Formats: sequence, C-alpha cells, structure tokens
Amino acid sequence: MTHVAVKNIENGKVEAKKENLIKLANKLELNKDEILASACKLDDDIEIILSSKPHIIPRFLRSTRFLSDSDWDIISKQVKKMDRNNNLDKTRSMEIAKSLQRNLNKPSK
Repeated sequence: MTHVAVKNIENGKVEAKKENLIKLANKLELNKDEILASACKLDDDIEIILSSKPHIIPRFLRSTRFLSDSDWDIISKQVKKMDRNNNLDKTRSMEIAKSLQRNLNKPSK
C-alpha cells in the first residue's frame, strides 16, 4: 500500500478495502477489529458468526447498546467461562466416545 493510498483513505477520498485495512493494522501493530469497526467493516470471522445466528446476535447487540465498558468486561468473562465449559464438555464427550470405541473393538475372551 503506497503512502498516497493511505493518505487518500485518511482523507476519505477513497474507501479502503477490508484486506488493506487489516494489512495496515498489522503493519502498524494496531487492533484490526478497531480499525475495521472505524470503517464500518467486520472481519470475516465476525461476519460468519453474525450470519450463522441472524435471529439472535443482532437482537443481543441492540440490547447491549447502553452497557458500560465494565459491563462488557463482565459479559466477556462470563462468555469465556461458558465457552471453556462447553469445550471441556466436548473434550470429555470425545474421551468417552473413544473409550467406548476401544471397548467395542477389543476382542472378546
């Protein structure tokens, strides 16, 4: 990306492509989500999450409009805790399934 291109983006003369904003954020060691959000764009993984649950996520986000940063920290911690628990459950389920499979495959005496 040339200096002129960056200047044109900064001055609002051209709309930056998502890929260029991500490259710029990485080069400047900035948070890519913040850079993308300032340009009203989303990273691909966020778009996938939104499109996978279109009936839930927009409603949830609208309900959080007036939350403070500390409220968001609390929600983030809770979600991480929930996700960690779900992953543990998945891991435990896989271990049980593998154990059952091994037992089924054992030759009978």
